[in-house]
Amino acid sequence: MTRKVTVPIIVLSTLMLMGAADPKLFPPREATDVLIRVSSATPGREVQVDGGIATLADGSDSAHMTRQTPFELHAHAKYLVGIFGTKSSQSPIRVEVVIQRSPGEPATSTSTGTTVIVHMTAQLGPFTMPT
Repeated sequence: MTRKVTVPIIVLSTLMLMGAADPKLFPPREATDVLIRVSSATPGREVQVDGGIATLADGSDSAHMTRQTPFELHAHAKYLVGIFGTKSSQSPIRVEVVIQRSPGEPATSTSTGTTVIVHMTAQLGPFTMPT
């Protein structure tokens, strides 16, 4: 089931990233530090997670990973899209995205599910959505 959902979501996220990068839609803003925390939704249980992120700052970058929870990812970006998922519907994950909008003012978004989409723009802040 995850594979059937993953490809359309990645395509949609890429289109969202391209749209967010259009200066006519959103005026440019400085890149910001992004922290992504991925953990098991069940305390004390480790879960294997497949994921990928794409970022845009002065250049673009992408990464794919397979890791055990808990783990953190750090990025510096104007725009970020990503997807994280587990292979078992019995093992949901919790994904939290934190950015610093201004000193002392973090913006946070958290979702729980077996597949979680992450989208962040420096203008609008973080957004997460379970599927």
